[in-house]
Amino acid sequence: MPAVSPFSEALSLAKSDVTSRGSYRAGKMLYDYIRSTSPSSIAKYVSTFKTILDPGVATFMMKHAKELDTVMADFKVTEIQWMSADTFNKAYLTSLPTTDLVENIEQCWMRVSCYFAMRDGVDSVVNCYKSLINGNITPPSPVIFNGGKLKGTECSCFLLKVDDNLDSIFETQLAFSKFSAAGGGIGINMSALRTSDLSTGGQSCGQTGWGKLYDASFNQIRRSYRKAAGTLFCNWYNLEVLKFIGSSVKSQSDHERTYHSASTAVWTSYLFFRRAMDNKDITLFCAKYTSHLDNLFMDDFNRAYVQLEMSLDVPEDCRKTISARRLLNEIASCRVNSGAPFVLNFDAASFRSMHRMSGTPDRVHSNLCVEMMMRIPKVKVGKEEKRLIAVCNLSSINLASLVTKRYAGDFKDCVDFETLASSVHTAVRNINNSIEITKDPLEGHMFKTIMSNAVTVINKLDKAIGLGVMGFADMIYRLDLIIGSEEVYELNKIVFACIYWNAMLESVRLAAKYGAHESFRQTPLALGKFDFDLWNEESEHLANSKFIFPEGVDKETKFKLDLDKIVPVHPSVWGQTDGFSIRSAGESPSRYASTWEDLSYAVIRYGTRNSLLTAIMPTATSSQCRGLSEGTEIPQTNFYGRVTLSGTYLVFNQELERDLVSKGLWDDRITRHIAVREGSVQYLCDFMISELGVSEEHRPFLERLQKKYATAFEIDQSVLIRLMKERSPYISHSQSFSSFNSVNTVQDQCSFIVKSMYSRAKTIAYYSRSGLKAEGEKDRSSRIKLPDQAEVEEPGSESKASLPMMCDGDTCTACSS
Repeated sequence: MPAVSPFSEALSLAKSDVTSRGSYRAGKMLYDYIRSTSPSSIAKYVSTFKTILDPGVATFMMKHAKELDTVMADFKVTEIQWMSADTFNKAYLTSLPTTDLVENIEQCWMRVSCYFAMRDGVDSVVNCYKSLINGNITPPSPVIFNGGKLKGTECSCFLLKVDDNLDSIFETQLAFSKFSAAGGGIGINMSALRTSDLSTGGQSCGQTGWGKLYDASFNQIRRSYRKAAGTLFCNWYNLEVLKFIGSSVKSQSDHERTYHSASTAVWTSYLFFRRAMDNKDITLFCAKYTSHLDNLFMDDFNRAYVQLEMSLDVPEDCRKTISARRLLNEIASCRVNSGAPFVLNFDAASFRSMHRMSGTPDRVHSNLCVEMMMRIPKVKVGKEEKRLIAVCNLSSINLASLVTKRYAGDFKDCVDFETLASSVHTAVRNINNSIEITKDPLEGHMFKTIMSNAVTVINKLDKAIGLGVMGFADMIYRLDLIIGSEEVYELNKIVFACIYWNAMLESVRLAAKYGAHESFRQTPLALGKFDFDLWNEESEHLANSKFIFPEGVDKETKFKLDLDKIVPVHPSVWGQTDGFSIRSAGESPSRYASTWEDLSYAVIRYGTRNSLLTAIMPTATSSQCRGLSEGTEIPQTNFYGRVTLSGTYLVFNQELERDLVSKGLWDDRITRHIAVREGSVQYLCDFMISELGVSEEHRPFLERLQKKYATAFEIDQSVLIRLMKERSPYISHSQSFSSFNSVNTVQDQCSFIVKSMYSRAKTIAYYSRSGLKAEGEKDRSSRIKLPDQAEVEEPGSESKASLPMMCDGDTCTACSS
């Protein structure tokens, strides 16, 4: 009988014991197995992988091999869950067909650390490695895949805009194919493509037709670790908008019009919602007649749009009048059926952007997961204009790792804000170092409409970064707080104010050392304005807009737009009171107080290295590496099966398990009960008392657990919208903000979209997530059964003990964060 391999033994344990005990034991077994098959030293590592390592990284590693070996021996993984270990093993760790040796987790993080920090010396590399191995910071997937290697790009997001000509259409296709093959996520604005007759005769394919070409390209580009993915964008006033949003709905009868790989998104505006709320009509136009609108926003757009509606210059077949509510209902209906289109607001996104350059009214554009908001400018090349491609580099902070103990009245006593600040500074330095050395997939390619080195040029101009988070829900659980409590609302503001403040400070320090990004003097930052200042400016602008609030309209009852101004959280609230110093070349250090006012003075004096700093991205794959909840999302269930390209995993909420263990109440039958209830704990108290014989004295504790671990579908959506809104003033880009409805109807979606818009969200709605029970009733085959108990039903229940699958491999790994 053949011996069982260590991997098979670990896999068997992971499948048979779904508790955290089993997960950590299986993860450690796999981790030990990986280490046993990896190079034993840095020298052997470089020798093994020298053919794919960047020569500069390989040389640095060999030069400092002794120091790096020592730090990897002193700081290594001490515990790891099965899902995290196997995700690393199958998705991230480097291997070659010419050798049986594979990269281990420590070597992976050391390779990434050298890529990030070797320009600053070995001490910086060591500090970077410690932050990665400890889990305080997590780079995006492209950096883990490609950092320190010869090929691939470390950029996460690429944003493109198509112009209305064949050169632009096909050059855009080639460009995003290069980016996709290199590992980036794609966002393409197709709003300029006409629907009307062409000058050469015949009819244009329009946005939907050309979108099919791009959709097919995404489907054909396959990378070793994930499928290519992109989102296509359309304006709400485009003649094709109804057909475009319908392309996201999978249809057996109309296969040709359905997008199978690309996601869709619609840019809306306050004027659209104003008319929808008033039950008025809107006019849709062929893009041929709206090119002058496509860079306008707020009242500049409103004025020009109304003038176009009154114009007699647009042919009847190039315009169409429909009810604004009809379009809103169509968007909602498609979201119910397919989860898309995503919904964004170009007024809020463009007005509240540091890319609102002086003298240029350009709108911002967005990316695959609709959390990036960036301009896509044209630049002069000789006598011609060529378009750049916006690019963003990401990283995320582990919020769960900051909790030191349960909340007892003062967040400074239980949240390590000092480590949070330090992690932010390190992450900002890492991303900026990455920008300086990242590979440009278009370098060497000659285009007629696109700059051949578009990534390099835009990075010099704007140097946009996106610093996000993961484990927000885990942080709340570890603090023993309940989502929707005033304490959580307060912590939400403090954490993101702290992140924004320290990201801005580090960007200023880097500007003092290396110089501000080239477009700095054109941005609102040059006037000392922060993102919350733009929030307050938008409040005032909207209040005075005759298009949004015409005379005679009751603001309170007709259009409940939130026009509140905010006062930023003072740094002393999270304990940052010692002041800060900044030193530029040839000058003595200048001291400043830890206040927003002094930070503003420093911004004006030195500039910033980056035009944009913070974003809330989904962090799908990278969260799995840390065993944490994604971004700022609340878990959709407490027990589920997760299917990714790395395998199938049963995942139980470990924080819930820890709470029960702490009171001596854990029983393995609990997992079965929660599985039957499709991840919900709302009947846990009665089950444990009536079925498991737990004493009544534990009822208050168990009832509180039911509130604490309510899923995203069981929490009022207004709670999630408030959390999103109150951190928005500290978010430079936007937030991938999904809706969660246990029973998803068109009315539910309309309500969510409007409430989110009222909160002035830039990204009004990312995915529409429907309730797990509802999904299960549609397709029981998409469920994963519990080991050894699959067909046994809980007494009094009609549901089998099978678990919902959260997502499939392509979805989890398509996101570049």
